[in-house]
This record gives sequence, structure tokens and C-alpha cells, in this order.
Amino acid sequence: PNRVLGAYRTVGGGGNNWAGDGAGTPDEQFYATTSGGEGNTAEGSHSTVCGGKSNTAAGDYSIVAGGDHSTTEGDYSFAAGRRAKAKHQGSFVWGDSMDAGVESSRDNQIKLRARGGMHLIANGSSGLNPPAFLIESASADGVGIYINDTSSDASLVMANQGTGELIKGFSGAGGSNQVFTVENDGDVVAKSFTPTSDRNAKENFTPVDAREILDKVTELPLSSWNFKGDNADTRHLGPMAQDFHAAFGLGNTDKGIATTDLDGVALAAIQGLNQRMKDKDREIAALRAELESMKSMIQQLTAK
Repeated sequence: PNRVLGAYRTVGGGGNNWAGDGAGTPDEQFYATTSGGEGNTAEGSHSTVCGGKSNTAAGDYSIVAGGDHSTTEGDYSFAAGRRAKAKHQGSFVWGDSMDAGVESSRDNQIKLRARGGMHLIANGSSGLNPPAFLIESASADGVGIYINDTSSDASLVMANQGTGELIKGFSGAGGSNQVFTVENDGDVVAKSFTPTSDRNAKENFTPVDAREILDKVTELPLSSWNFKGDNADTRHLGPMAQDFHAAFGLGNTDKGIATTDLDGVALAAIQGLNQRMKDKDREIAALRAELESMKSMIQQLTAK
């Protein structure tokens, strides 16, 4: 049977539904509604269970839209789907068809479980005003987007079928200062790039022979070229990654050259060149000393 405990409460139909305390104890929580379904309980003040099975709306002004074994414990909360639990005030929780539960972890939170993925289709955007998807965060030390992933592919993928940039980054009040851009062709435009070079982040240190590095640099093929797809007038200069990797064995690929390795090779070559110059300076100094000695001997001989 359905049960209505207390005034201003309604059970619309179904079976084994409650409007009031499911324990069978009348209380002062009024205006609760269970529309139908089976085994549902609306026990919070001004709470509603629309249907489904074994759902409970315990928070005041909360609603369980339907589903199975979903609950609202927080006031002004919403739950729907399977085993969705809105435990906190103002929380919104959606559970898909999976048997595993999903529950809120803080007040005023939206939490969804969608094992089949989420697909948002948005039209009518125009640049930044309005964008297709907008996140506004009022937290002074918060993070706008955080991805916690176990993928063997990528945590974030962007594809632009048009001609605009892939990413734009802004800073300053109202985002008025553009600070970096990832162009559609892969170029990154920014003030600088700072790779990690902290001694504490490194291990297995091995000294290098700077003169040997210099010799390899002098033999490294260099050429001027343009990337495929770029205008032929957009020229670049440098080695091929395959030649660089074969010469120095640095990095984990022969399809690219890390700026850390390129800078390191350049610095080592400069040190090797400096050592060669010092060796030459010492040779020149020795020859000068020998020359001065010979001059002195000649002067002594001619004086006789």
C-alpha cells in the first residue's frame, strides 16, 4: 500500500510509496509529493519523487526525477538515474545505467556519470561573445578545467576544421592581454618557453667531451627548408631530426629535436670551441716565447 503521513502531502499512485517519513513516524515536514512508481519516499519538506523505484527525497526542497535507488540528502538538491546520490546542499547528480553509485562530494556541485561519453552540440557561437561553451569561475585560486585520465591516447584533443587558431591564451582583467597562441598549422607564438632543468629533477649524470661534441656539430648536415603545407617563402634553418639523433643519440625519437637537447649541444660545442681556442692561445704563446728567445740569441751573436 501507499502511505501518506502528515498534512499537505500527496502520493499520486504506484505501490509502496511514502509521502512523509519512511520509518512511519509523522513529523513536521510538510508539502511532500511522491507521484508514483514503487518503493519511493518523499520525506523532506517540499520534496518530490516523480517516479521510478526505491528513490528517496530526504532533503528539503529537493527532487528525485526518477530512476532506481537514487537519493537527495541535501536541501535544494536534484538526483536522477541509477544510484545517483545528491548528498550535499544544492548538488545536482546524474547516474547512468551502470550499477556503480555516483554521489556528490561538496555543496552546490554538478556531478554526472556517463560511461558512454558526453556529447555537447552547440551552434551560434561567435568568437568569444558568445562562445560555444563558457566556464566562469569566481575562485581566486581555483582551476578552470582539470582532467584526470587513464587514457593511452590523450587527455585533451582539439581539432579545428576551419582556419582559426587551435588555442588562444589571455591574461589580465577581463582577459584583455593575449599572451600565447597555438596556430592552426602547429606554430606556437609566445614570449618564451622554459623547460624543466632543475638539478633535483635529473639523475644518471655523465660528463661529456666538449671537443667531441664540437667535431660532431661541424659535421652535422644543415640546410634551409620549409615545412610541407607552408608557403615556400616561409623558410627555416637547421638539422634533420634523424641526423641529429644519429649523431648524438639524444631524446626518445628521431622525428623531433627537443629544445633542451639542441641547447645542450650548442653550449657544449661553444665550450669545445673555447677549449680549442685556449689550446691555440697556449701554442701561440709558446711560439712567441721561442721567437723572443731566438731574437735574443741573434742579437747576442750579432753584437760579437
